[in-house]
Parts: sequence; structure tokens; C-alpha cells
Amino acid sequence: MKKARVKCVLGIDTSNYKTSVALVDRDKNIICDMRRLLKVKQGERGLRQSDALFQHIKNMPELIEEMKREADRLCADGYEIETVACSSRPRPVKGSYMPVFLAGESCGRSIASVLNVPCLFFSHQEGHIEAVKAFSEMKDEEHVLACHFSGGTCEVLSARSIVADHDDTDRETLPGAANCEIASGNNAAHGDAVSPDGTDSEYLNGNAGYKNAGYEIEIVGGSKDISFGQVIDRAGVELGMSFPAGEEMDRIAIRYAGEESIGSKGTDSSSQDTAKAAGSLRNLTPIRVRDGWLNLSGIDTQMKRILQSDSEHMQGNLINDGIDLGTGIDTDTEKASNAKRNENDALIAELFEKISDAVIELIVQCCGKTGIRHVIMAGGVSSSVFIRNAVGEELKRNGINAEFDCGGLSQDNAVGTALLGGRSIWG
Repeated sequence: MKKARVKCVLGIDTSNYKTSVALVDRDKNIICDMRRLLKVKQGERGLRQSDALFQHIKNMPELIEEMKREADRLCADGYEIETVACSSRPRPVKGSYMPVFLAGESCGRSIASVLNVPCLFFSHQEGHIEAVKAFSEMKDEEHVLACHFSGGTCEVLSARSIVADHDDTDRETLPGAANCEIASGNNAAHGDAVSPDGTDSEYLNGNAGYKNAGYEIEIVGGSKDISFGQVIDRAGVELGMSFPAGEEMDRIAIRYAGEESIGSKGTDSSSQDTAKAAGSLRNLTPIRVRDGWLNLSGIDTQMKRILQSDSEHMQGNLINDGIDLGTGIDTDTEKASNAKRNENDALIAELFEKISDAVIELIVQCCGKTGIRHVIMAGGVSSSVFIRNAVGEELKRNGINAEFDCGGLSQDNAVGTALLGGRSIWG
């Protein structure tokens, strides 16, 4: 007897950082999770929307083809895509718009139309939350705090799950993506979808028989200016790293903290002296948090000033010593270079320490004013191992249960969007 084909949802997300596609089944098994980082020129701190959109358009067919090959290999009895789920805007609020999401939306609508299945739309932020929450101990919690800390976002959210409204209509009779109308007039400027009667659809869903199972979100805290991710990426680029620099900065911070810890135990006297010398550098002032809100432009300015000053100082010393910057360096210069590298590592670790302290205080204050003690940590910054290690236990001591991702699902991905599509059609 032939086995039934695997029922699944195709998820698509096209953010400022990655092109992502995913395939999940109704048991929340991840069949495929394909992601491709957008290319940014060395020394630049991100992409213009038009450049990112162009890369998404190039990446999408290749990722879909790669996903199909992987799904064909893994699903021996075949699979059936029952719906397509796309991220179509940054946040689940009216007026939220970013051109990069048009790439995923247009691709998703086209695929859904050909397959004659619904195409459901969600926000990028909802996908971030769902990707972590669905695999956590809080998966059945209706109301949580969600920390969305990423390259462009620093928000603490009161997030309440929306229960899917769907009927038991035969799948073959459900309307496909052709019934997802795109708004005209004023709404077109925001990329919002409308229901068949022309009214604005709050959850970007024009398919009869469905109300998307996303989140009702209210911002209760966060940054009043830039994000943690921007501070980290700007510092990394200033240090010569590729954008985005978060993962490399995180590795350096972890390594330095480990070396400093070993040095403090006296296992190696020279290492201990180096660690103490670098560890004694305290260049950054603490980030103040008041009533769940903070500003990050101050520490960003401090990092920029320190790094630019150090660069000019180092270059001046080399020139004064008669060193040709275009050729080799002597032993003294190599020692100076190593010392400077260690100072930079110490500065990176200190930056992550200050961010971790601010994250703890931010969450404690937001939990205090909302009464919510369950916290989901989403977004690329939340995937930092340094921050996770520093924040998790401290929050637990404050009676707060914080859930971090498993398998890299804090970062940009299409898994969360696919899971939201599954909740919408299967409950």
C-alpha cells in the first residue's frame, strides 16, 4: 500500500540580510531550511533596498530549486505543499513596509497560484517570534514577552498568539493565491493586502476561510534610537570585518572572555599579565535603562571614537618608526600589532558585556511593568553565545524564564513564517 504524501507548508522570507525558504510538515518537522546571506561590499554597512531586492530576485529561484532537490531526497513517498506563507512586511502593523519583502511576496503568490493553494502573509517579526517559540517550553503559552534584537530592531514586545480561524472546507475548493488582492490607492504605498470587499486586511490575508495565526503585538520597551545590532555591526566594519559582523564579533568576545578567565586563575603567567592588562581597559560607560527604554547612540559614538583614535595612533607610530606600511614589519611592530589586536579584543568583549548588562536590565524592567515572566529571545543579536551565557542565568535569578533558539532559529529564516502558515491552516 502506497504511503500518503507528506503535507507541508512552504515558507519564504526576504529580509535585509538573507534570502530564506523553508518547508515544514504539520508536525512541525523542518524538512528544509535554506538560507543565503546577501552580499555586502567590504567596508560598507549594509545594502540599499534596491540592491537587496535585486539579490533576492537572483537568489530565490536557486534556493527554491535547491529546496526541491532536498525535499525530493528526504520525502521518498512525495510531498504536497498545502499553502505558501510569506513575510510581506517588517512588523504586523498598518503602514509597515520595506521593498525587500516584495521579492518573497511576488514569488510566493506565483507559486501558490500555480499550485492552486492559499498564499498567506505574515510579518518578518512574527516569523522571528514563532521560529523560537514553537520549539520552546513556551510553545503553548498564549501571552509572552518577545525580545526582537536584530540588525535593525531593538524592541521588547508584548506578544499574544492569535488563534487561527479556519473551517473544514475541502482543500481542493479553497481559493488560491489569485484571490489575494493587492491594495490599490493609498494602501498600495504600504504594500498592504485587502480582503475581496476592498477593506484593509489587518493580517494581510485575502483568502476566504482563513484568519492568519500570527501575533497581536505591542511594544513595551526597547531602544529609542539605534539597535544593538547596528552598534555591533558598525564596530565590526570599523575593525575591518565583513558586514554583518555579529558572528565574528561574538566569537572574539567569547574567546577573549575565556582567555581572561584562564589568565585570572594563574595557569599561565604571561597570559595572565596580558589578560589583566587588556581586562583593565574600561573604555565604555554603562548603557542606562529607564522604565524599559534605552538609547544606544552614546555607546555607538564611544566605540567609533575609540576605534578611529586607535587607528590613527597606530598608523602614526608606524610612520614615526620608519616602517613602510606597504611592505613587511619588524619584530617590534609585530609585537605592537599583537598588543593592539588584544586591546581590540578586550574592547569587543567589553561591548558585549555592556550590551548583556543592558539586555538584562531591559527585560527585568519590562517584566516588572507587564507582569509577564516568560520571555522569547528572537533576532540575530539574541543568537549571540556571549549574550546568551551572560543573560540566561541572571534572568533566572530574577525569576524570569527566558527561552533562546535551537538550531540557529533566532537569525533570519523562513521556518517561523512556514510554521505560522501551518498554524493558520491546520490549527
